[in-house]
Amino acid sequence: MRFIVVLIFFAFVFVINPLFNVAIGFVVLGEQLRRLQGCAIGCAIIGCVIMIMSAGVVPWISFVLAGSFAVYALLRKTAV
Repeated sequence: MRFIVVLIFFAFVFVINPLFNVAIGFVVLGEQLRRLQGCAIGCAIIGCVIMIMSAGVVPWISFVLAGSFAVYALLRKTAV
């Protein structure tokens, strides 16, 4: 059972990684979101919160991995 929970948390990385990328683009790079894009991000955040609440625990490993992927993407974007 524990193995399945770990697999779900690793799969959750691919759900929240785009949200981290958008957040870094908005905060660090100053990119703007249009109204419909903001609504889509809001819906995705609500879905993620529902998934976290249904799991019953905060998937820290998912946040760490998604954060590291997002920082890597930021470094690649700003390096060139």
